[in-house]
Amino acid sequence: MVSFGQQSFLSNPGYQWQTQQENGISCHYRGERSVANDIVKLISLENNADKLTEKIEECLSGLKDYTSGVVETPELIVAWVDHIRSWPVYYSYDEDQIYISNDARKVKEHAKLIQIDEAAAIEFAMSGYVTGKNTLYSSLFSLQPGEFLVWRKSDKKPLLKRYYRYIPDLKQKAEWTENQQALGGILDSLTHKIIERANGRTIWVPLSAGLDSRILLCKLHEHGYQRIKTFTYGPRYNFEAKHAKKIAERLSLPWQMIELSTKELRACFDDEQRKKFWDYADGLKSIPCMREYSAIHALHKSGEVKEGDIFLNGQSGDYITGGHIAPQLLRNGTSTADDFFNALIDKHYDLWSSLKTEDNIALMRERIASLLPEGFENTKANIDWATYAEMWEYDGRQVCYVVNGQRVYEFFGYDWEMPLWEKTLVDFCQNLPLEQKAEQALYKSYLRDYNYKGLFPSKEPYIWRWPMPMLWVVPIARLIGVFAGAKAKRKFYDRMRYYGHYANQYVFFPLSDHKKTYKNARNVISLHVRKWVWEEKSLFDANISKSLSIKEE
Repeated sequence: MVSFGQQSFLSNPGYQWQTQQENGISCHYRGERSVANDIVKLISLENNADKLTEKIEECLSGLKDYTSGVVETPELIVAWVDHIRSWPVYYSYDEDQIYISNDARKVKEHAKLIQIDEAAAIEFAMSGYVTGKNTLYSSLFSLQPGEFLVWRKSDKKPLLKRYYRYIPDLKQKAEWTENQQALGGILDSLTHKIIERANGRTIWVPLSAGLDSRILLCKLHEHGYQRIKTFTYGPRYNFEAKHAKKIAERLSLPWQMIELSTKELRACFDDEQRKKFWDYADGLKSIPCMREYSAIHALHKSGEVKEGDIFLNGQSGDYITGGHIAPQLLRNGTSTADDFFNALIDKHYDLWSSLKTEDNIALMRERIASLLPEGFENTKANIDWATYAEMWEYDGRQVCYVVNGQRVYEFFGYDWEMPLWEKTLVDFCQNLPLEQKAEQALYKSYLRDYNYKGLFPSKEPYIWRWPMPMLWVVPIARLIGVFAGAKAKRKFYDRMRYYGHYANQYVFFPLSDHKKTYKNARNVISLHVRKWVWEEKSLFDANISKSLSIKEE
């Protein structure tokens, strides 16, 4: 750490941040360069500490682009992330200095952190991530979405400020037609923006049979972008791939199915490169998203993706357009705080049933509450419970886990675009009235009216969640339900999911692991967490390992 005295930013070049130094100011950033330049200018011109903080907040509050950065002078440090924490910033501090980096492990190493946050370890095992500013280490923190930090070296303490929070106002009223037209205009505007940034480079679209990747592909096609390639991944004969192929053919776009053998998939997962990816992507905070890893690995290895190519996905269109509004918080009109907590815990803290003890559930209630405004427990209106659930999921899961999925592209050296997380669309969807947002009503209405090339029919085709050779599972399960009851039916489905829609990810693990854990584990992410806990077992106590059926070898 050199330069003008001791520099606090600990850069990992693998995250591909840009660096510039001039006139005693060091600037490190990723994303929109103009934001970093504006922060540098503010620091250069404003000497008053309070006014500088106000001006930084004003500058960041108007952000519409993806950006993260750290600016350091001999007197102070300013760090920020955008509305979804696109590129994380980690920090730790003591009475002498602050350690700040784009790499959580560098902060841990330089700050000599050894104390594990036991509550965070339980949360990670139950959900796959650690919420809020916290990580798995007690004194290691992450900037939250829409947050900036100012550290004056003379004061030796951080000032943290949220310049943006996702707080939906589902009570607002607005005309359906007007909002539907506005949504179309925003999607068109975002498409133009992406085309401008792509500047002729090849855009790769991971294409599912869902709505989000489809609308983005259609918009690019409608606006005349030429260099588009599509691909789908998953087990052989899966129905999603069948429909994705039809979509690409309708648009006359190149499409390929990335189908890897069991041997190839296991070799990919057991390889040292995967282990490096987990260190690169977890931030000591979230299980790395493995959904696309093997597919991107295969494309990279084949040499088909060139330097400068862009990956564009539809995350998280279902969430931002209203698909995650908890129906149980609206259904009977008399929801309570218990209903609210139970809805979130059952959805997000259910990876391992053995961990849902009374003590752990009480602990997770505390951690959920810590992300919400004071006094929220006194809520009476159902619509407010739905708002708080959306708020929590934005800060808690979407930003910690879903957005962090972009690390897979960066790990292999590629750029990415997430149009449905663009700030303009987030702002628009944030305040849609409930009847337009719940169950994605307005979004789906727009798509049906748009119906580009006939690809958004009034009735979507049913997509089986079992590959074609495994469809026999469905009638057998129904018969079991008739003769043995719903519980036996569910148990049968749980046992067979190793061969289902996510078979290409389950195969990372031996069948014996699945047989040992399927009654306890919720899905394949449960097994990823189990593997991560095993590889980082020094961070977890024996009770957690035992609950995940991990035994010392």
